[in-house]
Amino acid sequence: MISILVHIDAINKVKRLKLTNCTNITGVGLRPLRFSTVIEQIDLSLVGQQQRPELDPEPPISCELVLPVLYSIINQDRCALKHLEFPKIWRDIDDDTLDTTGLTQFIMEYNEMMENRGAASCSKCHQTLEHPYQPIIMCYDDERDYGIQMSTCHQCLKYYCANCTDEDGNTYLNDCYTCERRYCKECCATKAGCASCPSKFCPGCLHHNCTNCNAEMCDFCYLEDFGPCDECKLNWCSECNGIDDLYIRHCHTCGVSRCCRECSEKEGVNGVHKCHRCDLQSCDECRMKECQNGNNTCPFCLQMIAPLLFKEIKRLKNRNRSLGRRIQTLEYDKVMLQTRLRGVENRR
Repeated sequence: MISILVHIDAINKVKRLKLTNCTNITGVGLRPLRFSTVIEQIDLSLVGQQQRPELDPEPPISCELVLPVLYSIINQDRCALKHLEFPKIWRDIDDDTLDTTGLTQFIMEYNEMMENRGAASCSKCHQTLEHPYQPIIMCYDDERDYGIQMSTCHQCLKYYCANCTDEDGNTYLNDCYTCERRYCKECCATKAGCASCPSKFCPGCLHHNCTNCNAEMCDFCYLEDFGPCDECKLNWCSECNGIDDLYIRHCHTCGVSRCCRECSEKEGVNGVHKCHRCDLQSCDECRMKECQNGNNTCPFCLQMIAPLLFKEIKRLKNRNRSLGRRIQTLEYDKVMLQTRLRGVENRR
């Protein structure tokens, strides 16, 4: 990367830098940008549009290598930087780690630099924007928005206040819950979208559909709340899933198993059922373990696992019979082998 940035004279010509899919960089290659007074946007998220910021495996990009470059830029008197986006791995760390990396301190100095430029105005209503709605502020004291620049459109870099709305009453600048970026109405028609939660999303950031009504669902609702069924892989939105009698149920014991009503009644499936006496919603395997260990003494739960216990007893009996036949075979083979050995010894 160093040779590329030097070749194109990045320090004097590059206004926007987006490192999409550069997941193997450490950040040392950004050194040619030191002291730049023309760069306006640096996107270090390493992901493209309509992509979740989480990366697996975690990228090796380093705070220790990148922050000195960023400091050299924001400390310039004619600094043109308007928008910064950090990797998700930098924003998802605990307080102790924050103090060692120095990211929080950089954010505070970045905010101070932006504030020293003077008050900004909303690009729609043209009103002066004051704290706490100052758009140039980057958040450093909120877990979800930590390291995110507030009220600045990721695409056009314009500022918008929290009071400006469109004709439908939606705020003019919205953040997408999937890609965690903020876009104005002109650049991206952020919409409510998900059939199971009120969060807003960019078009294309909703990657799943309800099996029943085909409504769009976000990744969180699809993976965490409403599906898919472990057996049939189908999923339902919150409305189709019901409230009192859920169509697809999660095991509250292991927190992993989930199964729809039809698959839960199938033979040989680790179904998830809810006890109407103790309200325990659990998969068959967890309910059986809890009852066998004495942690669950609910008579209705015991009644629910009774057929499973009978099947387990039957399976163990069949296994014992199979082992018994195997033992008899081995004993017969042993006798035959001993007979052959005696015959060999007699011939000697």
